[in-house]
Amino acid sequence: MKKFNIGLIGNPNVGKSSVFNRLTGLKQHTGNWTGKTVITAKGNFKIENYNFEIIDLPGTYSLDAKSMDETVACDYILKNNFHAIVTVVDANCLSRNLLLVLELIKIKKRNLIVCVNFIDELIDKNIFFDKDKLKKILYLPVIKISAKKNLGLNILKYEILKTCLGDYKNNYVLDLPNQIENLCVFCDLIEKIVLKKKFDPNKQKENFINWPDKIILNKFLALPAMFILLLIIFWLTIFGANYFSDIMANLFNNLEFVLKKLFLVLGVNKFLTGLFVSGMYRTLAWIVAVMFPPMAIFFPLFNILEDFGLLPRIAFNCDGIFKKFNAHGKQALSMCMGFGCNAAGVVSCRIINSKKEKLIAILTNNFTPCNGRFPGLIILASMLINKSKKFFAIKIAFIISCIIIFSVCITLIVSKILGAIFFKDKESFFILEMPPYRKPDIFHTIIRSFFDQTFKILFRAIIVAIPAGILIWLLANLKFNSVYLFSVLTDFLNPFGKLINLDGKILAAFFLGMPANEIIFPLIIMAYKNSSVLMPIENFSNITFILKSNGWTVKTIIAMVIFYINHFPCTTTLLTIKKETGKIKYMLLAFILPTIIGFILCFLLNFF
Repeated sequence: MKKFNIGLIGNPNVGKSSVFNRLTGLKQHTGNWTGKTVITAKGNFKIENYNFEIIDLPGTYSLDAKSMDETVACDYILKNNFHAIVTVVDANCLSRNLLLVLELIKIKKRNLIVCVNFIDELIDKNIFFDKDKLKKILYLPVIKISAKKNLGLNILKYEILKTCLGDYKNNYVLDLPNQIENLCVFCDLIEKIVLKKKFDPNKQKENFINWPDKIILNKFLALPAMFILLLIIFWLTIFGANYFSDIMANLFNNLEFVLKKLFLVLGVNKFLTGLFVSGMYRTLAWIVAVMFPPMAIFFPLFNILEDFGLLPRIAFNCDGIFKKFNAHGKQALSMCMGFGCNAAGVVSCRIINSKKEKLIAILTNNFTPCNGRFPGLIILASMLINKSKKFFAIKIAFIISCIIIFSVCITLIVSKILGAIFFKDKESFFILEMPPYRKPDIFHTIIRSFFDQTFKILFRAIIVAIPAGILIWLLANLKFNSVYLFSVLTDFLNPFGKLINLDGKILAAFFLGMPANEIIFPLIIMAYKNSSVLMPIENFSNITFILKSNGWTVKTIIAMVIFYINHFPCTTTLLTIKKETGKIKYMLLAFILPTIIGFILCFLLNFF
């Protein structure tokens, strides 16, 4: 059975990924381009007896590449022979999108298919698109689709088949202007020809997708609106995840009981049972139960905001502020991704073109508390307020949002210092396309979030959690000179902990919690209770009582908040930084920098 290779290319924000998802369904996989930190997506679909592999190339405005993403897309198009190239254009900004089509024609790529997306939005605006005229002008097949509403995709598939089989003959070479200015004029002329009736915004009744800009882009209302949105997202993520975490915790606890019975029946000795069940399995169960639900909520919410068109506006609002601190407006987006996972936030820094600003964003992403730190922040926030149930959830969400603002301030200050001392590269210019608001495809967004983000990050966490669970159990159960190794470690760290209003047990928990922040508090409780295993998940509600019984004061809580924000990244994030930068020195700097800041700030509490 013959297999055809298809390239999918287009400007950013033209719905290219939606077209890809519609064509391939779930028959797709993602990974890095060889030797590049740029994500590629490949998928397969079938028409009749023919198989097709389609490659979703990174978005690019031109074949004259400016960023790494654009370089990868252009190189792949120029150096590889596809049976067909599908060029996706946005019907709402046809003139600008056609520039890339004309560039492809100029390099004699004749197996092109022009896929005009968002045709449904033109209909809503009472604009008629004449695809036959565009077809005659370009001498190329033109297909009208709406990926969002799944309209025209079957026609596109059969047009791909016809092009691959050579049924569409295009021997005519379009005589195009050489200068870019003339190409732009030519594209404007094409748009006027194929759109017969222009839309007059003054005569169109304003609808729900237009009014948010009056708030989001307002110089007075933008930042308060972003803060309220942040508050809502955290409330939905944190407290929505509690229900599912409890379900998973009960399931894992029951399974632990079954495993112990099984090991007993099989005659496995107590040491191995403790090592693999009480150590490895319990640590793994805790991490999955605490980590998975908030990620499963946060990442879809984040991606829905992106699909809706809100995130570029957030980057636009933040650019002026971030520039004053030697940072890039797009760093706001990588910071937002860091709320889900710092490793994911580091990877998302690829969208920043400037090497200087990209490194700053990578090195400071850990100051953004990831979802693994949220359970600990909830505990700390609950200890700072009274136990009245009235507005309890809202109070905690407000405190956590204030902590987030504190972390943003730390990020900006550190970015300013890094930019002034270490990195001397020129700052990049910021070209940002403001896409229209669009109704997200919620189903595909959730599926994409699960497979591209939640499951991948959870898998990495599981890999590092397994050896961490074994190590923790060994330290808590093996003795040196009649003293447990865990106590040896906490006693050694205790003088350093006292200097910063903490103690050795807390510092030991931070260091042993490097594989995953989710186990820091369970380790603290294990140390305070002199237990040989991590505290069972069902005893989570007793944490506040245990902490206060071991001398925790308001100053201890504040020091914990500070150090929780300012301490070394988890193992997964450190390895991701090494992979993204290609240098160990940046990984070490990412470890040392927040740790020093955390120690200094916590030490300064002694003078208050």
